[in-house]
Amino acid sequence: MSDVVPDEAAQVKKVRRRKPRGRGLRTKSGCTTCRKRHLKCDEEKPECRQCKRNQKSCVYPQDDHSAERQSTSPGAESQQQLIEDHGVDSLVSMGKQQYVEEMDFMLDNTPPQPAYSASVPPEAGLNHAAYSGISQTYDPSLTISYNNPSPHGSTTSSALQNVDLATARWFEMFAGDADLDLGALPLLDNVHYDTVPSSTHAQMYTQDSQAQMATGDPPTTALSPSAARTLHGTSRTSNVSHDGVLHTTTEDMYWRSQEALRLQPLESFLFQHFVHSISRWLDLFDPHRHFSTVVPRMAVHNIGLLYAILSLSARHLSLNPDLSMEHSFTRRDAIEYYHQSLGYIHKAMQYKSYNTSMEHLSTTLMISAYEMLDGSSREWERHLQGVFWIQRSLVNHGDSGGLKAAIWWSWLCQDIWAAFREKRAVFTFWQPQRTFADLDSWELAARSLLNFARVVDYCSRVHLQDANFTVAQSVQAADKLLATLDDWSQHRGAEFLPLPYTTETSDSFFAPIWIHPEPFGVAMQVHYAARILLYLHRPMVKGPGEFMKSQASLFRAVDQICGIAASMTQSHANILSSQCVFIAGMGTHDVEKREAIVKLLQDCRHRTGWPVDSLEDELRAYWLDS
Repeated sequence: MSDVVPDEAAQVKKVRRRKPRGRGLRTKSGCTTCRKRHLKCDEEKPECRQCKRNQKSCVYPQDDHSAERQSTSPGAESQQQLIEDHGVDSLVSMGKQQYVEEMDFMLDNTPPQPAYSASVPPEAGLNHAAYSGISQTYDPSLTISYNNPSPHGSTTSSALQNVDLATARWFEMFAGDADLDLGALPLLDNVHYDTVPSSTHAQMYTQDSQAQMATGDPPTTALSPSAARTLHGTSRTSNVSHDGVLHTTTEDMYWRSQEALRLQPLESFLFQHFVHSISRWLDLFDPHRHFSTVVPRMAVHNIGLLYAILSLSARHLSLNPDLSMEHSFTRRDAIEYYHQSLGYIHKAMQYKSYNTSMEHLSTTLMISAYEMLDGSSREWERHLQGVFWIQRSLVNHGDSGGLKAAIWWSWLCQDIWAAFREKRAVFTFWQPQRTFADLDSWELAARSLLNFARVVDYCSRVHLQDANFTVAQSVQAADKLLATLDDWSQHRGAEFLPLPYTTETSDSFFAPIWIHPEPFGVAMQVHYAARILLYLHRPMVKGPGEFMKSQASLFRAVDQICGIAASMTQSHANILSSQCVFIAGMGTHDVEKREAIVKLLQDCRHRTGWPVDSLEDELRAYWLDS
């Protein structure tokens, strides 16, 4: 045959591929305000014509970070592109669902690198070593949910960009809440820290300070929460210790002071209230009490964390005026400290070592706890999700150890209650590798929270009436969770057993059950609350016999929760205890028991001032509807 097969390569026509919008078509010039508003910027400094005419704050982005991405993975490049395209200060203007999808995609497709090494090349002109905080080394035995392999690998740079992206989103939610409370925020360069001259207080974050860092000269700063305080960074070595570990990174000096901050008497009172009172319910399942020992010591060297603590204490005392006879605090006082913390965080976010630090992680938890006390479910919900993003990017979980684990468990405790109220699943998907047999008593007590979280996840699927969640699957899932609860119960030690308790002076309807220390009693309440939710949501498919057996178990769980609550006197255990008592109230139809449960909730609220809106009123409404 004379037919000649043409060369396949010759038949391929060159197709001119259009550049993606993130690679060249979108301008990178102009101030961030004009870029966010899609306006042409004349780039006049210090204020462009568009911003001057519209009375907008004019902020220019830092120098191009292109060198930062030379060795990053494709996932990391996409994250950096998102930050460049939208800007840190404009991420909140994106549609929430769009941002959440982009955020989750990036975190899923670019697993974070847990260990931060001093060998990371300098970024963005900053001469700094990366932060190597406590417990940063990641255990490779983690479940695949937290350690998905990537074909692109993982780099330290991509891990840091994960954290930066999560921090940016959390900060935008944080700043938005502050706007609602006190109106528009002032320009952060104009925030006055009492009597400190603006030319001095801004030095910590100006280009001049970056030049000092590049030359190796330590900055001198004068940020202070009051006129009586100064913050000085006078050495390359920071004396702040996290669980006894010293850090000596150069960049840390720009957001962590070497000398301890000095407090005025009123601020010292708020600080001591946090150490002696609030930290105890944050440390509920932590035998090492990191929030009362480590966090206060970090706070006196980090003004942002200190302001967050003062804000939380002021809000708690405004809800509990009986705890402060010599001083009076209002919600406005707490909001002012909230604003001060916001101003500091906005500045410190430019330093990657801050975004991955224990100070930053602790501050996010303080803000979340503040929102819980403040009683705004919407703001609290968004903060919890923001803290989840940050912790996820840092690969932080319940077995991280040290302060990182303490923060995670305290956050989970908050998220469980918020998820239960909103009928949603909890944010975390961590699956621990250690079994109950591998845990000590305190770890087993904390693990009761994770069991409870999985039950809340199950209940959320029932409430959603998921078409793919059949009755048979629902029964199977509930039985599996009950088996997990039984397994947990079989591993309990003597610490979980009740001690003799006199009932002569008790006026409670329920027989008091005294378990000491009280955190182990709370763990038992959490355990029985999880059982009650399963009994209330699990379909009954085996007839009256199964129903009667379930009811008997439910009534026993109610008596156990309320009996333990009747013996509690310490306020630090009452917040979580009251949540369990509320769930117990959902499981009883007895009129006398209901009234006794209402009294228990009132007693808990009197001791803690939480919640702002009474649970007893909400429970009465539930009884009317049921």
